[in-house]
Amino acid sequence: MKNKLLLPAPFRMAGLVLLVPSMILFVAWTRGFEFRFLDLPEHDAPWRLYLDQKELPAGTAEPSVKELSHADILSDYNLTNEVAILGLLVSLLFIAFARVRYEDERSTLIRLQSLQLSHYSNYLFLAAIVLLTQGFHFLQALFLLPFIFLVTFILIFYSRWYLVPKFAAHEE
Repeated sequence: MKNKLLLPAPFRMAGLVLLVPSMILFVAWTRGFEFRFLDLPEHDAPWRLYLDQKELPAGTAEPSVKELSHADILSDYNLTNEVAILGLLVSLLFIAFARVRYEDERSTLIRLQSLQLSHYSNYLFLAAIVLLTQGFHFLQALFLLPFIFLVTFILIFYSRWYLVPKFAAHEE
């Protein structure tokens, strides 16, 4: 059965090429690095849009950024983190859902089993997050779920594709 939803095989190499700079940029961003050309002007800041939608009582001065809840998050005027995160997601999607060179029943079976195991591991990770984190750290940990799903799928699929002999996959 031919799967029409998979990307062409060259997308895997494009994903691998995109993964390296995206990972480097993500690690650099977590260490405080930001590209200055990705700075937003202050009038385009997310908290400014929030204030424009909120009606203030007459005679009240606009609150400063420090008076807003989670002001450190809302006052981020740089798009470096968005570029790094989107680069990681796109590269992982390219690697995960690109065809293998010879797509057949074996690859379809391995892909299905890998997707199932990835879902199970994602739900186990979600259960661990629910039990072990509270508050804002819970939301930060939830942010990891799409990445964990894609990484576990890639690891399971390609380890089974290359390490399990071709004749052993049909015996299951």
